[in-house]
Amino acid sequence: MATRFAYVSMGQIYVKSGDAPAANYESKFVQGVRDRAVELYRRHSWKTGDSDGKMIPRAALWGANSRNPELAKIEVNSVSPRGEGDGFVYSVFSREISGVLAYKEEPQAELRLLHTADFRVTQVNSEPGTGRLALSMLHRGCSVIATMDGNGGVITEVTQGEAFDESPFWVPGQKNQILFQSAAVANNESGVAVGQAPYSIRLLELDTAQISTILEDPSHDLLAPKMTPDGTLYFIRRPYRMGPQARSFFGWIEDILLLPYRLLYAIFQFFNIFTMMYTGKPLVHSGPLAKKQADPAQMIIWGNLVEAQKALIGAHNSDSGLVPTSWELCRKTADGGIEVLAKSVLSYDLEADGGVLFTNGTAVYRTLPGCRQTLLQKATMIRQVVALPPSEKGEATPGSQTDTSEQAVLR
Repeated sequence: MATRFAYVSMGQIYVKSGDAPAANYESKFVQGVRDRAVELYRRHSWKTGDSDGKMIPRAALWGANSRNPELAKIEVNSVSPRGEGDGFVYSVFSREISGVLAYKEEPQAELRLLHTADFRVTQVNSEPGTGRLALSMLHRGCSVIATMDGNGGVITEVTQGEAFDESPFWVPGQKNQILFQSAAVANNESGVAVGQAPYSIRLLELDTAQISTILEDPSHDLLAPKMTPDGTLYFIRRPYRMGPQARSFFGWIEDILLLPYRLLYAIFQFFNIFTMMYTGKPLVHSGPLAKKQADPAQMIIWGNLVEAQKALIGAHNSDSGLVPTSWELCRKTADGGIEVLAKSVLSYDLEADGGVLFTNGTAVYRTLPGCRQTLLQKATMIRQVVALPPSEKGEATPGSQTDTSEQAVLR
């Protein structure tokens, strides 16, 4: 049986079936939001002086031009197979809105299940059979787990408190049970949040509203829990850090030595922006100083900022991942031991035949018990991978664009 999976790369969904090239799924809802933002920007651009492309408006330089379509960018941040059958459910977000949508391969329909500006949906998981959704929602400075019917409707928060409850997963073969990762917020004596405790794996019984701790480790974060029908627990393990690490002695020496260069670079950037304001052109047109975007591309994964583009540029090996080797895919065995299946794992999913799909952020791999890892796909800034059931049509997502190369996702 050919492997079929979906992955999120550069804020877009790609579907790959067997040896066929990965196909980009184009959401009609997302495209509609982008089109409206571009049209609104064109209507009002003359007021800010940037309609002719010769001058950068002052508001845009300081991030105040909220009508800029680049600032209205909407991206996919989570995907899950539809519990009712074919297709998938996914969540989107932008600076202004968040939403949950479903795609049915038959009859090629997209359904809007949730559209809100009150909170941000960070992860979504669809229950096999019923299609009920478990959501991780970010609002009021914390994350909670909530449930919603597979066709939309009322959202019910099922966890609460000062904690980050994330990565929900419906336990297979059990009724009304959700696995999730949870980290309590750490406060100082004044009640101000200063960090968070290590992520542990917890189980929620919806019928009784009881939450129990399945696995915890004071020196590690335990992330993205999943369970097989026979009760085998899978998760990602990474070293726990309370907060920013103190700079070493050599780090301070490096900062001192690079201080003159950084000052000169700052002065150059000041005149570069000044020149672009009045001529529309930078001082240099090639090389690293010609970048229009100062910040590297970034992804937020489980509370950590992954400077993905910087990692890619600095990597000597094209197969290098976006996360270090200390991020391990683990399995808890029947005797309670922990078995490490792979390293540098950013996301993973379980297949029905016992296989495991996982990604390090730059490629998708598959492994079976007792077998070597198989490379399935390379892409840029992959944040999630999920296994999909075989398509009845045996072809890529209808109406999609084919991704034939690693660089195709950079558009």
